[in-house]
Amino acid sequence: MTLETLETGGIGHLELDFTDKVRDDKNPDFPRLTLPVGLPPILDIIEQLVETCIIDPSYLPLHKYISPRLLPRQHNYDSLFTLDSNSSNTLPEFRIERDAENESRFYEVLSRTVSAAKDQSETEKEFPISTNEARAQDFHLTTVPPGFQNGMTFDEEKKEDKPAMTLDDLSDVIVDITDLFHVDVQTSSAETACSFIAEIDDADLFGAFDLTEIGEQLMSVNESLTNEQMDSSISQQSKKKQIQTCLLRNTSLSEPKQWAVQLDPNETLDNFRERIPNMAFEWPFELDVFQKQAILCLEENKSVLVAAHTSAGKTVVAEYAIALSLKHATRTIYTSPVKALSNQKYRELTVTFDDVGLVTGDIQINDTASCLIVTTEILRMMLYDGSEILRELEWVIIDEVHYIDDAARGVVWEEVLILLPDHVKLVLLSATVPNTMELAEWVGKLKKNPVYVITTKERPVPLTHYLYTGYSTPSSKGLFLFCNEQGQFLDQEYARAVNSLKNYQSNLSSNERDKNLWTAIVQMLYKEDKLPAVSFSFSKKKINKNCKYFKNTVLTSPTEKAEIKVFFTKCINKLNDEDRRLNQIQQFKNLLTRGFGVHHSGILPILRELVEILFQKGLIKVLFATETFAMGVNMPAKTVIFDDVIKHDGKSFRPLHTGEYVQMSGRAGRRGLDSVGSIIILCKADAPNKGDLHRMVLGKPTSLESRFRLSYSMILHLLKVEQLQVQDMMKRSFSTFNNKKESAEMMEKIKVQLSTLKKVDCFLCSLDLSSYYDSCKEFYRLLGNIQSAIINHPSNLVVPGRVIMVKGPGSQAVLGVVLKILAENAPPQFHTLLLCDPFKEETESGIHPVQMNDNYLYVPQEVQMTMLIVNAEQIIRVTKNILHINSSEVMTFIEILKLGKRRIKHIPPCIEYLIKNLMFLSVANPTGLIGYHPILDLHIQNIELEENCKALTLLFTSFSEKFDCIRCPEFIQHFYAHDSNINIRERHKELQHLLSDEYLTLLPEYQQMNTVLKNLNYINVQERVELKGRVACYFSKHEVLLTEVIMENVFQYTTPAETAALLSCFVLETNKCKQPKLSGNLLEGKKKILSIASYVGNQQREAGMFIPVDVFVNTLHFGMTQVVHSWALGKSFSEVTQLTDLEEGIIVKSIQALHEVLQRVQEAADFIGNTILSEKCKVAQTSIRRDIIFAASLYIQ
Repeated sequence: MTLETLETGGIGHLELDFTDKVRDDKNPDFPRLTLPVGLPPILDIIEQLVETCIIDPSYLPLHKYISPRLLPRQHNYDSLFTLDSNSSNTLPEFRIERDAENESRFYEVLSRTVSAAKDQSETEKEFPISTNEARAQDFHLTTVPPGFQNGMTFDEEKKEDKPAMTLDDLSDVIVDITDLFHVDVQTSSAETACSFIAEIDDADLFGAFDLTEIGEQLMSVNESLTNEQMDSSISQQSKKKQIQTCLLRNTSLSEPKQWAVQLDPNETLDNFRERIPNMAFEWPFELDVFQKQAILCLEENKSVLVAAHTSAGKTVVAEYAIALSLKHATRTIYTSPVKALSNQKYRELTVTFDDVGLVTGDIQINDTASCLIVTTEILRMMLYDGSEILRELEWVIIDEVHYIDDAARGVVWEEVLILLPDHVKLVLLSATVPNTMELAEWVGKLKKNPVYVITTKERPVPLTHYLYTGYSTPSSKGLFLFCNEQGQFLDQEYARAVNSLKNYQSNLSSNERDKNLWTAIVQMLYKEDKLPAVSFSFSKKKINKNCKYFKNTVLTSPTEKAEIKVFFTKCINKLNDEDRRLNQIQQFKNLLTRGFGVHHSGILPILRELVEILFQKGLIKVLFATETFAMGVNMPAKTVIFDDVIKHDGKSFRPLHTGEYVQMSGRAGRRGLDSVGSIIILCKADAPNKGDLHRMVLGKPTSLESRFRLSYSMILHLLKVEQLQVQDMMKRSFSTFNNKKESAEMMEKIKVQLSTLKKVDCFLCSLDLSSYYDSCKEFYRLLGNIQSAIINHPSNLVVPGRVIMVKGPGSQAVLGVVLKILAENAPPQFHTLLLCDPFKEETESGIHPVQMNDNYLYVPQEVQMTMLIVNAEQIIRVTKNILHINSSEVMTFIEILKLGKRRIKHIPPCIEYLIKNLMFLSVANPTGLIGYHPILDLHIQNIELEENCKALTLLFTSFSEKFDCIRCPEFIQHFYAHDSNINIRERHKELQHLLSDEYLTLLPEYQQMNTVLKNLNYINVQERVELKGRVACYFSKHEVLLTEVIMENVFQYTTPAETAALLSCFVLETNKCKQPKLSGNLLEGKKKILSIASYVGNQQREAGMFIPVDVFVNTLHFGMTQVVHSWALGKSFSEVTQLTDLEEGIIVKSIQALHEVLQRVQEAADFIGNTILSEKCKVAQTSIRRDIIFAASLYIQ
């Protein structure tokens, strides 16, 4: 028996106790406690709570938090020195997911496997989306770091297993409340307890925490806690934890004031070498200021946007980022807009660095290299597929980032920037554009890291701009300097050039005049040592025509001619004998040896590359090229010639934009070789318009605009990975960023206008002006509905020559004649020539007082014509009058007037006829012309339309009888003042909606596309991706059509050659070629594909999309079906070119793209288990991948 002392309270009273326990040195004689151990019973016993939650996770009260809190995980740095040798390659990872049918229930689902598998059909890839969450720990640590020859391994740390104490042993623990956790005695019990709870919650409930330690901490709390204390303390702890987490992540609770930082281009940086004594890469020349600024940012691990002039040296920045990644044993990805530029950049970087790889659609070279060159589309697929490369990625270099403005492919740049992980730093290389800060601010906000904007003050080689008329004078030689090196526009020289053209009268044909002009300019440049020169034209036919002017001209020396022949022979010898005898190759040999070259999409790729290499060597003296040559690697010339400054953009002829002119003219002036670069614009019939010329040369380039749009592929990829919603993608787009920024700026202006609103102070108008305004609004709404019904009537009343009445100045109508229907627009729009001066709409709403007097039709005092694009809402009446005109002749004349390209001496008869008839009709019918009635004349049977017509008639008669406000002497002024007030309030309400998180411009389109995918069974009701949706993810273009073709088994009875031929309709980008006559399986397959396309098009229309079915079907082009079929059967290239009028370069490009489509179709067939189709695609790939079409690029040999 042992005698023990027992403490019975907190004031020192003791009692004696007898126990059978043996006393030892570990249990000294100290009074034992009778007080309860741990917290008062307001909290659950930890051990029981943990056990309950582990056994039944649904017990967790996820929706009953007292207050939110952030609980960071405790770091265990010792674990970095151990490696679990038993870890498998695929570790399952579970997550809790809500039951869609019963929100109160949750269940565990297998999220994905952490593996490096590349086949997306077998396992879901980790989606490296840019988020602000802490990154998960990496498994399978390698022992040899990237870039090192040897590695190091550590023995597993041996730890002694110590048995954990139980709660029964707590009575043996000596308690010292004031010293146990080194906290102030005054700290409240509630705050301390909540701190413990946070630590418990943050621990690993599956064995990472020790109940003994928890029990010891809980013993320190000896005061009862109230719910209010708990709530307050948990809130305080949450804030503390959040601050700690933000510090660990190197971010801040509030966003920085600037996501884009503009660096001063005038900075000297004299201490550059002191700041970076050991540079990762050295150059044999002195760096410019902008290059030094960029390198300093890269050294500090900051993202940069370098917007520099052409040939300024942006490549230096990219090279330093690559050198840094080699130094850090990480990886860099270099993206370029097109495959040809990727090949060029690969050749350039392999000269500088050893470990460089290339991945394009059909080429993979050293894909494990530290620096990987890819196209932007390839990088996008890497991001969607969760490539392992992204784990080691430090830098992404995006060259030509201003291609985000490209209408067709700009969305790819936005997708890449949105999807890139936050840990990846960006090097964005761009041409000079006015809104670089806006772009950088978007990227910075997207990545939660500032982007540093670096620009150049001026070009390294200044430019001079000339007009060349070809008509020499003793002082000018036909060359007139209209803009000097300082950027000053010289009006006198421009006037001299115009006078030179006026004074020279020639009886030569246009072809002879062009030939004389070209031969004269080339001879002059050759004599004055201003070669090499690049001539830019906007037509391949014009380029080929210009080359023929120099059949007998030689610009090369015998030595240069011999060097060209040797290089040409060396490159062409890699082809087979029959390909070497192709007409284009033989013509090129003669052309190149004389010092001339041609570069456009119709040329064979191997010849284009040959031209580029010879031009870089200075062996080509005059190069005729399209504007695509201005994009890409540095290929400067001494002179740039513009064959014309008017181009057709697919819709109409227009002058070059400033950005286009700057991009092409930037090729003039070789740094280190030329003191000045020369730009020459050829003047053939007339000089360019002075205003257009001034804007092109000295204007600001066009601002970058977002081209973000949704695609089925994007939607399905995002739904499949489930870690980023489509709405989130839209919120992060450049367009949404711009809209919200513009809306915020507009909101400030609207608020000022709201504060200055003036109420209409008039007794008469106060009676019913508001009602009158609402009636006018309803009148124009009904009128618009009726006119839309007339316009869309099957009889097609609105045709070129139809006279219509359109809203004109004030509340009057003006006569106009329809010249052209814009068929691609839905709802339809019309090019209309109006009999009036150019006028500005007096109201934003377009609502005017309904005119009741006899002078309804506007008649100009002097004859003036205005071209306007009108829609149904602007048309007041479709009249029964029609004028017989040649609309194309009128349109051509108006285009000439707009461009100012030709001096107009006489008005053409077609214009005189229009003016005369429109004036006569206006004067003779002041109340307006008789128009079509939808019920009485067109007999449209529609109840709603009949109701609209009746309502419009009643409403019109009420305007002269019902309202008192029209008697006000200042009624018109009061009406427009009321309209302005209404518009400001509505605009304020609209802007509030635009600035809200719920507003997304593309949301209606997404909902329509989502409906199509559900109706076609690509996704289910819960928006989970079904089998067809997973097949569609293999394709980036025509994903729905290709999936439907595969699933409908269209190729069941086709041969491999026929399969390839039919799939060519998805890769040919033009329909302007001879259509082949098909038969047998090819004809049957074409009918099936068109039928499927029509079905999908109808599904889109039913879902509310505005794409007409015929327009959607016509995106498929079967012009190369016969060519591909013959090529797949083994015919030579010279034979298949005889089957079509397509140029050789287009054929090669299309078949190369077809090879990639066949590869994707094969993968999709393997995924669904269609082995027959898979085998057909394999055979087809082998049969088309041969000879000159797949000749190796000269840049990678």
